[in-house]
Amino acid sequence: MIVFVPVDSTALAVLRGTVTDRVGFTATPALRAGLELASDDEEEADFAAFTYAGVAALLDGTGARYVIAADVPEPGVTPLPDDPFGRVALAGPAWRQILAIYTDEVSALSAVARAREAVAGLSLADSWSHDTVERLRADHDLLWHLPDELVPREQV
Repeated sequence: MIVFVPVDSTALAVLRGTVTDRVGFTATPALRAGLELASDDEEEADFAAFTYAGVAALLDGTGARYVIAADVPEPGVTPLPDDPFGRVALAGPAWRQILAIYTDEVSALSAVARAREAVAGLSLADSWSHDTVERLRADHDLLWHLPDELVPREQV
């Protein structure tokens, strides 16, 4: 199952050698129900989980947002009860399970900083509908990278 996990640059840097329990986002039945998606609409459900992870990445850390996409076996994924955002507790992921890493392009970093400041201390639900976050989501996509090609900008 594909799980999208928001991480900061520090967590991303240590993922190669450390497996820690994390909270991620995936296409759970509660996410599908909340968005009124059909059970066979995988692409739309995955995109929603990915987008929620991108907003959650604003709530912790500094600098660019990072979201990893990992293929985690279902026994390692526990949905949080009735969570409309598709949050799950997961063991890992291990570096070998990471399929891709998404991050902001350099030109988006000022908008990311404004959004992070605007939602400091807010919940994911309140952050999701904040006008600054809506503008960030509309104007700036997270860019896809292979896991081995990406070095966090803060380390360069």
